Amino acid sequence: MVVDGDGAVVGSFDRSRLEEAHLWAHVRAVEPLTVLPIRIEDLRLRLTWTVEPGACGLTTWATLPVASRLGVRCGRCGGWPDEGLGSETDTCRCWRCRMPMG
Repeated sequence: MVVDGDGAVVGSFDRSRLEEAHLWAHVRAVEPLTVLPIRIEDLRLRLTWTVEPGACGLTTWATLPVASRLGVRCGRCGGWPDEGLGSETDTCRCWRCRMPMG
């Protein structure tokens, strides 16, 4: 499910098309009348991508070790987070970026 800053549903994508939804949200985020931020929510995997112009962040609704086993990667570079962190908004420990995960 894709919602805008007002909580209105603005799109719906099958879970297998998450990457397509993510790219679509980045395009939508720079449109002048879009209410930000755009959120892509996966209720089953318990994660939310928050997308704004030029940036995005991932919030997991579980600890990072659980999210890592579900295939959650850094939203900026695609690297794997450090499994020892355990916080919903820790820093990605991949060698590429070390950017905030949420």
